[in-house]
Amino acid sequence: MIDGFDAATLKRLAVTLAIGGCGGLLFASLGFPAGWLTGAAIFVGISALAGVPMAMPLPVRNTAFSVLGASIGATVTPATIAMLWRWPAGVIGLVISIFLTLNAIAWYLERVHGYDRATARLSGIPGNMQLVLALSDQCECDKARVVIIQVFRLVMMVIVAPMLLAIGGHGPPPNPRLSALPTTTPVELITLIAFAVAGILLMRRIKFPAPFMFGAMFGGAVLYGSGWQSDVLPGWVLLPCFVVTGTIVGTNMIGMDRNMLKDTLLAGLGSVAIGTGVSLACAWPVALMIGVPVAQVWFAYAPGGVDMMAIMALALGLDAAFVGAHHAARFFCLGLLVPTWMRDILRSKRP
Repeated sequence: MIDGFDAATLKRLAVTLAIGGCGGLLFASLGFPAGWLTGAAIFVGISALAGVPMAMPLPVRNTAFSVLGASIGATVTPATIAMLWRWPAGVIGLVISIFLTLNAIAWYLERVHGYDRATARLSGIPGNMQLVLALSDQCECDKARVVIIQVFRLVMMVIVAPMLLAIGGHGPPPNPRLSALPTTTPVELITLIAFAVAGILLMRRIKFPAPFMFGAMFGGAVLYGSGWQSDVLPGWVLLPCFVVTGTIVGTNMIGMDRNMLKDTLLAGLGSVAIGTGVSLACAWPVALMIGVPVAQVWFAYAPGGVDMMAIMALALGLDAAFVGAHHAARFFCLGLLVPTWMRDILRSKRP
């Protein structure tokens, strides 16, 4: 045993990281946007479907998310804080995007693919798997199909989003806090770690979603956004974390029924296309109104994972703090909107 991992788990972890690292290296070498993350996700996802024994233990996952969260927080500047007045308009647009996405995907799955109303609506909920699983136990639905479509959309958004940005000619320079020659001193790194840990403890105490990423992000944002610290972080430290994040996405395919995946492929692709189109249509006018890149607002609205889209934004050089804050807001919006939206279905399950 090493740090609580038995030899079999360590072997599967090594295989997982090796596969993810090869995929990331290939995609990065080809110049693919967010190549380290996307390549790892694709290679590991394919390997998972092929039945390769793999593992991604929770401590490794939490460590990577903490490092990435702190890095996102370190991109915040006093100038970023001064522009917070733009965010309420973004959140209003987000609520509209959520409502339209929920209804559009559910309508598509119900009318085109013949899903029952409960399965269609649960499959259309964008990026809150905990809520989906909780609600699926309270109504009559095809739970396996719901989970497959949700996981498929999460994986596809990680793959599709960078491709769309590349097609659109989007190539922003990485944040200078992460790309320039590092100037961080050991004392400054220790200070960032301390703030990140404090943020994680706070978020865990209040049961905030994805506490390791958003807690470290909050701690880093307080430290850097206040101007107390403004050093440049070593960008190379992010690469292994991007690979781990990609492998996390890919390992969602472990144990998935390949026959059912084939059966739901068109439904999954359609839901990805609809979610992408609706979120982009909502992001466009909001971006023009508040004066930020359309890609940034789209990533804030895109129906991906609450933490994955912020990490993708960091990898692509977008304002990851803006994206992450909006996805955290989406988590709570879904918690308020969805039970009301599904009240007739949930009521029908009662004895």
